[in-house]
Amino acid sequence: MFYKVQGNDLHYQVIGEGTPVLLLHGLTCSSDLMIGCMEPIFERKPGYQRIYVDLPGMGGSSGNLEVASSNAILDILLSFIDAELAGKAFLLVGESYGGYLARGILAEKVSQVLGLMLICPLIKLNPADRILPQKSLVVGDLSIDKEDKVEEFFQIAVKQTAHTYQRFEKEVVAGK
Repeated sequence: MFYKVQGNDLHYQVIGEGTPVLLLHGLTCSSDLMIGCMEPIFERKPGYQRIYVDLPGMGGSSGNLEVASSNAILDILLSFIDAELAGKAFLLVGESYGGYLARGILAEKVSQVLGLMLICPLIKLNPADRILPQKSLVVGDLSIDKEDKVEEFFQIAVKQTAHTYQRFEKEVVAGK
């Protein structure tokens, strides 16, 4: 489905029925990332209507330079919430940059938000201001050549298996 706003088509999909849950992915990904990590949980928890949104310019959503700022993207998401949730209370989930946007939504829609879940949230925009743990390899049983997109996987993945690589290809690379 698409929500049309400010000359953009915001792609989203709805799964299930019940309490609305708005799920926002991180930068350069698509809603496939959130579907991949959240649907296995919701399959065992009925009673939730999951609303997966592709942020402007990512996944199936169009984007133009007029929406090339966090404030513009936040405005689009707030408009989407006003139109599609029409005052209903909802849960909010944001991953990385989606978590940053979720915090902005919470500030504007605090009376509607039943709860907020942040996955790897972006708190400090400037990388120099971030204090991150040392990366350590948890599982490394993947033996493939390190090509361009594969190199990115090896740089970020702490669990390097064929299964996690397939998810990386489908949920992260596909949204770029």
